[in-house]
Amino acid sequence: MSHTFNGDPEDFYEKIIKIDGFQYVLQENKIFDYVNKHASHSEFIIITFIGKSQMGKSNLIQDLSNVKHKIGNKRKAQTEGATIAYGGTIKEIYQRMNLTPPNDRFCERDVFFCDTEGVYDETKKGSIAALIMPLLILSSKIVAVL
Repeated sequence: MSHTFNGDPEDFYEKIIKIDGFQYVLQENKIFDYVNKHASHSEFIIITFIGKSQMGKSNLIQDLSNVKHKIGNKRKAQTEGATIAYGGTIKEIYQRMNLTPPNDRFCERDVFFCDTEGVYDETKKGSIAALIMPLLILSSKIVAVL
């Protein structure tokens, strides 16, 4: 039975408009609410992708999770702040990638993917790098795409 969620990824940074631009504030409760809503097993992992803009983070997460993401192009990135998407179980992800899953109990863990905007981009709000530190602490695994 497939548990894959095919909706949109969930934004979990609140964008606060200020006179001199805007900033993001991490909403941990939105992450936990999303996990509680979509997890069908007692064990789960959160994998966070970080790296430069336009390196394929969103595209890779879209392939792994089967959840449609806004994909940037060479001129403009699309991910703002960070998003979370449910990818199914480890076993389902292996099967989606046409790989044979290992035969162990860990394959029934639910997997959530977090996509972040480019960490080296400097914008009006400054770098996202410092803002995603709490997210990295919550993560089970971190994938750096450089």
